[in-house]
Amino acid sequence: MITAEKVVQEVIKDGIFYETSGGGVTVSGGEPLFQWEFTLEILQLCKKAGIHTALETSGFATPEIFRKVVESCDLVLFDLKETDEGKHLAYTGVPLFPILENLKGLDEMQIPFVLRLPIVPGMNDREAHFLEAKRLREKLPLCGGIEIMPYHKLGEYKYDQLGRECFCRHIAEPSKEQIQEWERLLK
Repeated sequence: MITAEKVVQEVIKDGIFYETSGGGVTVSGGEPLFQWEFTLEILQLCKKAGIHTALETSGFATPEIFRKVVESCDLVLFDLKETDEGKHLAYTGVPLFPILENLKGLDEMQIPFVLRLPIVPGMNDREAHFLEAKRLREKLPLCGGIEIMPYHKLGEYKYDQLGRECFCRHIAEPSKEQIQEWERLLK
């Protein structure tokens, strides 16, 4: 088993790169909030070592856990998968409400963040989704912008390796024109 201290020891070895690039450490996953104590410890140790910290998350956690973890972040990359409550529940299996509350909490806590939209054609590439994300962004002054994360097929081979059926094998990657149209909707 690896400890948070061991992770940060490895991170510190690359300190010269962070200093020259202005970068730092991003904790991502899966969902790092599912192992929030471990994530929190890594972030706190990195902050103590003077390393810029970022968290990539879907924001699905209790408000108490979410706040505790993001207090140790310099930046949050917040992946919003869907803006419609019913569709969010159907696609992800979890409710949207606590995620939106945590998103608003970032602004209240004065923690800079970027709203990221993972887009899967045929699922959440609706105009209404983009317009609602834009409306949310306009209500959140600390939001550093919206990034579109278009669907790609890079992970399909993992399903084969696990002997599982890939539910999205039929989905085509979006064209450059489709992505440009989505970006237009967000402006």
